[in-house]
This record gives sequence, C-alpha cells and structure tokens, in this order.
Amino acid sequence: MKHIKKKYYFEELTPPIADGKQMLSANRNDVKELKKIKKDNIPFLQTTEGTYIMSMFHNYNGLETVIPIPDLTLVYYNNTYLSNNSRKEMEKQLFDKLRNNNSEVSESVTEELYHYIGQATSTIIQMFTSIESFINHLIPDNTPFIKVRKERTEYFTKEQIQIHIRFWEKINDVLPFYLHKNFFSTQTPTNSHIRKLKELRDAIVHTKSNHLFIEQSKLIDLLLKFKYVETLEAIRKFMNFYKPNYIIDCDCNADF
Repeated sequence: MKHIKKKYYFEELTPPIADGKQMLSANRNDVKELKKIKKDNIPFLQTTEGTYIMSMFHNYNGLETVIPIPDLTLVYYNNTYLSNNSRKEMEKQLFDKLRNNNSEVSESVTEELYHYIGQATSTIIQMFTSIESFINHLIPDNTPFIKVRKERTEYFTKEQIQIHIRFWEKINDVLPFYLHKNFFSTQTPTNSHIRKLKELRDAIVHTKSNHLFIEQSKLIDLLLKFKYVETLEAIRKFMNFYKPNYIIDCDCNADF
C-alpha cells in the first residue's frame, strides 16, 4: 500500500468570482497589504502547475500570512497511513524486546509498550475521523434531510445532521437520501472492517475498567489483532463508492 495523492477542497484553473466582484492581486509576503485586504476577501494561492487553491488568512505570531486549505478527510486518511507504518515498526520493536528479556520488565520495554499503544490508538481514531469527515462533507449545504415518521415529519439542516444524527443513521439513512445508494446495503468483508473499526474506536474513546483489568486487556488485544491495512483499503472503497477516484495512489512512486 502506497501513500495517496494529496488534494485540496478547491483547486481549479480559475478562481470563482461572483458577479460584480473582481480579483485583487497581492504580494503574500507584504504583511501590511495582506492585513489591508483581509476583510471581506477570500484568498487564493496559485500552484506551480497554474491552478488556484482556496486559502485562508492567518495571523502567525503577529504577522499576516495565507494558508492553502487542504482536504481534511485526505489529511486524516494520509496521516493514518503514515501512523500505521510507524505502528508496525513499534510493534516489531516491542515484541523483539519482550522475547529477549527475562521476567523483569525493563524501562526500555515500558517505553516500547507506551509508544505502541499510543500509536495504535492514534491510528484508529484518525482512521475513523477520516470517515466522519468524509460523510459530513458529502451532505449538501442547503438541502434538508427529511425523516418521515408515523406521527410527524422531521427536517434537519446540515448543521443539525452533523451534530445530532448518529454515525450509522448517517450511513444508512442520510447518505442514501442524498446519493440514492448505500455501501452497507449488503454484508461484505469490506464493510465489516469498517464496522469493527467503529466498535474499536468507541472502545478507545470510552475506555472501560473492571476488576483484574479484563476490559483493558481486551482493548489491548483488539489493538494488536486489528486489521489495519485491510481497514484502510475498505475505507478507500467506501469513499470511492460515493466519490469515484477520490482516493488514489500518488503517481510519484515514492513509498514513504
């Protein structure tokens, strides 16, 4: 598995200019000029390929600058890929030291254990966050979700959907309402990976405790047995199902 092609929310050959508006040019190294035009303007940066990327103003240590806005879903997915590579290496180091040590637990083993569990939980959380971000991005801005009940009909704005509707209801009701198809309409090994991801993410976020630390032991066991690469591939299929060619391998051929 290789790293993905990085994209932005908006990247086009020409920036969108509303009627009656005009595009201003500014030197982004000129702090005073940026501060002057900041109000009521949306910045765009031009890439080396000639495309325009929607950006944002940001005051960094008292200096105005412009930051391009990346696709955050892909940021989370890409970071999960990188995080999992680190997790695999930490797992190897952990078990090498566990096997090579006697019954005493050294400081070195403790360090490896903390690093591994921290990296594994971070990988899972970011992996699931990429799905949540993707789903919310698919919801239209100005078209309400309509839920017809026996006794009433409910209307939800995009903001209400994102805040008040649970994950599986978004999957099984909201996305089919807007996109007229459901990735989870049948049980397959691919979508079962995502179901297990949701269960493990919930177990991490709501870590439980009981006598003899049985719940904690179960969680660590799940982290060690979880199919990380297969789940990343399942998420790619899920996202590309709704948005074809959204996640693709980078064509640089570098493996990092």
